Amino acid sequence: MPESTRERRRTRRKLTVGTLVELSESVSVIDWRLLDWLLHYPLQRADDLAVGVARWASRATVYRHVQALEANGLVENVLPKTPGSGKRLYHLSNFGLHLLARHLERPARELARRWQADEAGLLRLLPRLTTLLVLQEVVNGLVSHAADAMATQGRRPRLVRWNWQRDVTHRFLYREQRMRFFADSLIALCIRTQQDDGSVLDKWYGLFMLSTELDDEWLMRLRLERLLCWRECSERWPFYQHILSVLILANSPRQRDHWQRAVEATSLKLRLEPLAGALACLLRSESTSANPWLLNWRTLSTDVPCHLQDLLRPLPHAAFPSSVRLEEGEDEKRKARSPFSASVTTVSAGTYSRLGRLVVGELANRAAHVKHVGLDEREMIALLGLRLTPCQWNILHLLLAHPLLSDEELAAFLSLQRKSVRCSLYELHQLGCLEPIPTEVGKRWHLSKRGLHLIAAANHMHIRNMAALSDDGAESEMSTVVQRGEAWLL
Repeated sequence: MPESTRERRRTRRKLTVGTLVELSESVSVIDWRLLDWLLHYPLQRADDLAVGVARWASRATVYRHVQALEANGLVENVLPKTPGSGKRLYHLSNFGLHLLARHLERPARELARRWQADEAGLLRLLPRLTTLLVLQEVVNGLVSHAADAMATQGRRPRLVRWNWQRDVTHRFLYREQRMRFFADSLIALCIRTQQDDGSVLDKWYGLFMLSTELDDEWLMRLRLERLLCWRECSERWPFYQHILSVLILANSPRQRDHWQRAVEATSLKLRLEPLAGALACLLRSESTSANPWLLNWRTLSTDVPCHLQDLLRPLPHAAFPSSVRLEEGEDEKRKARSPFSASVTTVSAGTYSRLGRLVVGELANRAAHVKHVGLDEREMIALLGLRLTPCQWNILHLLLAHPLLSDEELAAFLSLQRKSVRCSLYELHQLGCLEPIPTEVGKRWHLSKRGLHLIAAANHMHIRNMAALSDDGAESEMSTVVQRGEAWLL
């Protein structure tokens, strides 16, 4: 174990009930808001937190309070090497999670599992940071500019509430078959407009969001097909005319063409009308500054230019998947009854019962020493999501699409110097993501079992969709995993 880690563990404050009571007295209203936001949305940047709690505090106030929470050990941060690096991602520490749970009068383990704020939930999100950060930028833009985009006849409405959910899954029954659809994100906006008679009207709008780093048309068709089946399933018959629009974000013109062909192929296969929605190409260089309402959107069904606000239709609550919470839930109602400044239930000064560890924390330190510390395979794959650079991700994606490339071919495809590519290949090989294969025409590279699992986790897909398992079909530590088609190429 690194010396710095041992030193931190020796000086760490003991997590007891008495410590929580002492610290809760110094937590302000904005601090409770920030802790609650990080419970619902782990791994947020300071800019994202400013958008989330903009109704209660300015951006400068949010930055100041985040730094204070980190100094008190209630939140931790990690700096990934994914695109958009330079921005630290914050999440609740184990101490902050227990403090918030005590304030909400809810079991900490129940809250952490529900919102994926525990150790397992954080590790599940790490490989998907590249996609989730891009989606976060789009969500921030949609929320920040919603009032301007939805203005009608010079009247600027008010955005009174919005919810965002990552990695949305929903199980349903379609033609007596059990299915599950997946969307990378779902955003719900509540727009309040002023009526001519002086009353106000709240309308909910919803959008599914799809995005992937892979140019895999089969994966695109699968996700679109499941959403189409959900649209036609029996549970939606009472409100069939109400359906959430689908926004597809492509990272290149080539991927945009793949998505468009997938929309057409899926519609022809199921003999159904295409999904309602729009498609746009969002380059990585534009993701931090572009207003998503002003992107060059094109409809999924006809591939003609359109405005995003023209696709939005008011939706009843029943049109949203049951996993999405639109109104104030139990936690919010409890907080409304008792002000945030109220202290938690007091305990005697002699109470020092230890509390459980739900968040291990120190993600940055663990990722930096991932090669020197014995970790289980799932934890190793998750921490690689913080460790890999954009160049290394590009190499993995390229070898998935075109296995058995040489050093020179990788350098040519990526427009890099051969020396730079070899440095990245060496690091990936040391991390166990790639393996060389000696052939009659020189050394070739292919994805190892760990590399295939990493790409599967990053794109929320099963390993069987891209690789063939051993003959028994059961996946275990000893099973062999080979990318499909590789044996034929050899």
